[in-house]
Amino acid sequence: MKTTTKIPDAPALPTESGAPLYAFGKNSREQIQTSLSPFRGELYINIRTYWQDEAGAWQPSKKGICIHTDLFAELEASLAAIRGALEQRGLAA
Repeated sequence: MKTTTKIPDAPALPTESGAPLYAFGKNSREQIQTSLSPFRGELYINIRTYWQDEAGAWQPSKKGICIHTDLFAELEASLAAIRGALEQRGLAA
């Protein structure tokens, strides 16, 4: 069963730590986490698959994307296009 979770302990200024803003289950062993992460003085949107280690801590995988915040409008447009395609197929809620 897939779960969607808003991360409750996200700091008020997530850009300082890259803490997850939102997470949802991908399968029984992985989840997708989104965050804002600083890198070399710039802010990036990070969407990444995490896996759970033996101690129960979530670890980042190589699977994911990291894009500059300047591209946020393009990301939103791509998600809107996906939603439209899903709605046409009767798959979007």
